[in-house]
Amino acid sequence: WIKILAVAPIGESVAAVFKRLIDERAPGIQLTRIEFSMAGGGKVEVDGKSPTRAGLLAYLDALRADPHFQTVESPVKNIIRERNVDFHLTVTMAKAK
Repeated sequence: WIKILAVAPIGESVAAVFKRLIDERAPGIQLTRIEFSMAGGGKVEVDGKSPTRAGLLAYLDALRADPHFQTVESPVKNIIRERNVDFHLTVTMAKAK
């Protein structure tokens, strides 16, 4: 599900942020929840499932390489399992230039 807690200018539309999160996925990754809030200048909470740890790590690398995202936080528990990985990420938006 998708939940928007507030809408305010962050340099790009909320829809564009969601599209980036979806487009950066590695093969097999499913996003099950995306929740956007303006806390801290724009944060997105993302839950999902990956068939493998390697797939999740590839997704993390892609998100961290995107200049629109300042930080991508992933708890260690996300990478404990090798297969059928349920994950939670906190993504902070980069400041608009």
